[in-house]
Amino acid sequence: MDSYTPHGSQVCQSGIVKTLFTENKFTIHDDWVEIYQNSDDANSENVTVKYIKYSANEYLMISDDGCGMTMEQIDNSLNLLKRGSKGGEKHGKFNFGGKAAILHLSGISEYIDTENKEYGGTCIVQSKSLNSKPVCYEMVGKELMEKGWEGTVKPAYLDSGREPVLCSKLWEEYPIADNGTHIYIQLTKNIKELLIQKH
Repeated sequence: MDSYTPHGSQVCQSGIVKTLFTENKFTIHDDWVEIYQNSDDANSENVTVKYIKYSANEYLMISDDGCGMTMEQIDNSLNLLKRGSKGGEKHGKFNFGGKAAILHLSGISEYIDTENKEYGGTCIVQSKSLNSKPVCYEMVGKELMEKGWEGTVKPAYLDSGREPVLCSKLWEEYPIADNGTHIYIQLTKNIKELLIQKH
Protein backbone atom coordinates (compact mmCIF):
# COMPACT_ATOMS: atom_id res chain seq x y z
CA MET A 1 0.00 0.00 0.00
CA ASP A 2 1.28 3.46 -0.94
CA SER A 3 1.95 5.61 2.16
CA TYR A 4 1.57 8.93 0.35
CA THR A 5 -1.38 11.06 1.52
CA PRO A 6 -2.68 13.30 -1.28
CA HIS A 7 -3.22 16.99 -0.54
CA GLY A 8 -5.59 17.83 -3.38
CA SER A 9 -5.98 21.34 -4.77
CA GLN A 10 -3.52 23.82 -3.31
CA VAL A 11 -1.38 26.83 -4.13
CA CYS A 12 2.41 26.88 -4.05
CA GLN A 13 3.07 29.88 -1.81
CA SER A 14 6.64 30.40 -2.98
CA GLY A 15 5.59 30.17 -6.63
CA ILE A 16 2.47 32.33 -6.65
CA VAL A 17 4.34 35.65 -6.51
CA LYS A 18 6.68 34.70 -9.32
CA THR A 19 3.86 33.31 -11.44
CA LEU A 20 1.33 36.10 -10.96
CA PHE A 21 3.59 39.10 -10.58
CA THR A 22 6.62 38.38 -12.77
CA GLU A 23 5.71 35.82 -15.42
CA ASN A 24 2.66 37.69 -16.70
CA LYS A 25 4.96 39.80 -18.90
CA PHE A 26 3.29 43.08 -18.00
CA THR A 27 4.33 46.18 -19.91
CA ILE A 28 4.36 49.73 -18.60
CA HIS A 29 1.22 50.35 -20.67
CA ASP A 30 -0.49 47.33 -19.05
CA ASP A 31 0.42 48.69 -15.62
CA TRP A 32 -1.26 52.04 -16.32
CA VAL A 33 -4.37 50.32 -17.70
CA GLU A 34 -4.70 48.12 -14.59
CA ILE A 35 -4.25 51.03 -12.19
CA TYR A 36 -6.65 53.23 -14.16
CA GLN A 37 -9.27 50.44 -14.20
CA ASN A 38 -9.06 50.14 -10.41
CA SER A 39 -9.65 53.89 -10.11
CA ASP A 40 -12.53 53.64 -12.57
CA ASP A 41 -14.08 50.81 -10.54
CA ALA A 42 -13.89 53.17 -7.54
CA ASN A 43 -15.81 55.84 -9.52
CA SER A 44 -12.88 58.26 -9.51
CA GLU A 45 -13.24 61.53 -11.36
CA ASN A 46 -9.58 62.52 -11.03
CA VAL A 47 -6.36 60.52 -11.06
CA THR A 48 -3.05 62.33 -10.49
CA VAL A 49 0.48 61.04 -10.92
CA LYS A 50 3.69 62.63 -9.67
CA TYR A 51 7.21 61.83 -8.54
CA ILE A 52 8.10 62.44 -4.91
CA LYS A 53 11.29 62.01 -2.90
CA TYR A 54 11.07 60.62 0.58
CA SER A 55 13.90 59.50 2.84
CA ALA A 56 16.45 59.36 -0.01
CA ASN A 57 14.18 57.22 -2.20
CA GLU A 58 12.10 58.21 -5.20
CA TYR A 59 8.47 57.14 -5.45
CA LEU A 60 5.79 57.30 -8.05
CA MET A 61 2.67 58.62 -6.30
CA ILE A 62 -0.69 57.81 -7.90
CA SER A 63 -3.79 59.32 -6.28
CA ASP A 64 -7.48 59.10 -7.06
CA ASP A 65 -10.63 60.59 -5.58
CA GLY A 66 -12.70 57.42 -5.80
CA CYS A 67 -14.87 55.89 -3.09
CA GLY A 68 -11.85 54.49 -1.22
CA MET A 69 -11.82 51.30 0.82
CA THR A 70 -12.88 50.24 4.29
CA MET A 71 -10.84 47.71 6.28
CA GLU A 72 -13.00 44.86 5.01
CA GLN A 73 -12.62 45.99 1.41
CA ILE A 74 -8.85 46.48 1.57
CA ASP A 75 -8.50 43.10 3.29
CA ASN A 76 -10.60 41.45 0.57
CA SER A 77 -8.47 43.15 -2.07
CA LEU A 78 -5.50 41.14 -0.75
CA ASN A 79 -7.36 37.84 -1.17
CA LEU A 80 -6.25 36.75 -4.62
CA LEU A 81 -9.05 35.30 -6.77
CA LYS A 82 -11.73 36.46 -4.30
CA ARG A 83 -14.81 37.97 -5.87
CA GLY A 84 -16.88 40.69 -4.24
CA SER A 85 -20.43 39.84 -3.21
CA LYS A 86 -21.97 42.58 -5.37
CA GLY A 87 -19.99 41.89 -8.54
CA GLY A 88 -20.23 45.60 -9.40
CA GLU A 89 -16.68 45.99 -10.71
CA LYS A 90 -16.45 46.85 -14.37
CA HIS A 91 -12.92 45.58 -14.88
CA GLY A 92 -11.34 43.33 -12.22
CA LYS A 93 -11.76 39.59 -12.49
CA PHE A 94 -9.07 37.86 -10.46
CA ASN A 95 -8.15 40.45 -7.81
CA PHE A 96 -4.46 40.59 -8.67
CA GLY A 97 -4.09 42.85 -11.74
CA GLY A 98 -3.61 46.07 -9.77
CA LYS A 99 -1.18 44.51 -7.33
CA ALA A 100 0.77 42.93 -10.19
CA ALA A 101 0.91 46.31 -11.95
CA ILE A 102 2.16 48.09 -8.83
CA LEU A 103 4.86 45.48 -8.23
CA HIS A 104 5.86 45.52 -11.89
CA LEU A 105 6.28 49.30 -11.73
CA SER A 106 8.49 48.79 -8.67
CA GLY A 107 10.89 46.72 -10.81
CA ILE A 108 10.15 43.23 -9.48
CA SER A 109 10.62 41.61 -12.91
CA GLU A 110 14.02 43.24 -13.27
CA TYR A 111 14.92 42.01 -9.79
CA ILE A 112 14.01 38.44 -10.74
CA ASP A 113 15.94 38.62 -14.02
CA THR A 114 19.08 40.41 -12.81
CA GLU A 115 18.99 40.42 -8.99
CA ASN A 116 19.41 44.20 -9.14
CA LYS A 117 20.86 45.14 -5.76
CA GLU A 118 19.24 48.57 -6.00
CA TYR A 119 15.76 47.03 -5.89
CA GLY A 120 13.78 47.82 -2.74
CA GLY A 121 10.34 47.06 -4.04
CA THR A 122 8.41 48.95 -1.37
CA CYS A 123 4.84 49.72 -2.43
CA ILE A 124 2.32 51.45 -0.17
CA VAL A 125 -1.44 51.57 -0.66
CA GLN A 126 -3.49 53.97 1.50
CA SER A 127 -7.23 54.37 1.21
CA LYS A 128 -10.07 56.19 2.92
CA SER A 129 -13.78 55.72 2.48
CA LEU A 130 -16.29 58.38 3.58
CA ASN A 131 -17.08 58.03 7.30
CA SER A 132 -14.47 55.28 7.75
CA LYS A 133 -11.00 55.27 9.25
CA PRO A 134 -8.12 55.35 6.75
CA VAL A 135 -6.44 52.01 6.02
CA CYS A 136 -3.18 50.93 4.41
CA TYR A 137 -0.85 48.10 3.54
CA GLU A 138 2.76 47.74 2.45
CA MET A 139 4.07 45.27 -0.13
CA VAL A 140 7.83 44.68 -0.27
CA GLY A 141 8.87 42.89 -3.44
CA LYS A 142 11.96 41.18 -2.00
CA GLU A 143 9.99 39.91 0.97
CA LEU A 144 7.21 38.56 -1.25
CA MET A 145 9.75 36.69 -3.36
CA GLU A 146 11.26 35.11 -0.24
CA LYS A 147 8.10 34.36 1.76
CA GLY A 148 5.33 34.07 -0.81
CA TRP A 149 1.98 35.84 -0.78
CA GLU A 150 -0.07 34.30 2.01
CA GLY A 151 0.20 36.22 5.28
CA THR A 152 3.01 38.49 4.07
CA VAL A 153 0.94 41.60 3.32
CA LYS A 154 -1.30 42.76 6.17
CA PRO A 155 -3.66 45.73 6.17
CA ALA A 156 -3.83 48.09 9.14
CA TYR A 157 -5.68 51.19 10.22
CA LEU A 158 -3.56 54.31 9.90
CA ASP A 159 -2.66 55.85 13.27
CA SER A 160 -3.30 52.50 14.99
CA GLY A 161 0.36 51.84 15.78
CA ARG A 162 0.14 48.61 13.74
CA GLU A 163 0.74 50.18 10.36
CA PRO A 164 4.23 50.14 8.79
CA VAL A 165 6.27 53.23 9.72
CA LEU A 166 6.52 54.38 6.09
CA CYS A 167 2.70 54.24 5.75
CA SER A 168 2.39 56.51 8.75
CA LYS A 169 5.06 58.97 7.62
CA LEU A 170 3.62 59.31 4.12
CA TRP A 171 0.13 59.75 5.57
CA GLU A 172 1.37 62.67 7.70
CA GLU A 173 2.69 64.35 4.56
CA TYR A 174 -0.07 63.39 2.10
CA PRO A 175 -3.34 62.74 3.98
CA ILE A 176 -6.61 61.94 2.20
CA ALA A 177 -9.22 64.43 3.37
CA ASP A 178 -12.50 62.70 2.55
CA ASN A 179 -12.17 59.65 0.33
CA GLY A 180 -9.81 58.18 -2.23
CA THR A 181 -6.67 56.10 -2.60
CA HIS A 182 -2.94 56.85 -2.71
CA ILE A 183 -0.38 54.42 -4.14
CA TYR A 184 3.36 54.92 -3.59
CA ILE A 185 5.80 52.85 -5.65
CA GLN A 186 9.52 52.94 -4.87
CA LEU A 187 11.32 53.36 -8.20
CA THR A 188 14.54 51.88 -9.46
CA LYS A 189 16.68 54.02 -11.76
CA ASN A 190 15.80 51.82 -14.75
CA ILE A 191 12.05 51.96 -14.13
CA LYS A 192 12.15 55.75 -13.73
CA GLU A 193 14.03 56.07 -17.05
CA LEU A 194 11.46 53.79 -18.71
CA LEU A 195 8.60 55.89 -17.33
CA ILE A 196 10.22 59.09 -18.56
CA GLN A 197 10.64 57.56 -22.04
CA LYS A 198 7.02 56.39 -22.09
CA HIS A 199 5.74 59.76 -20.82
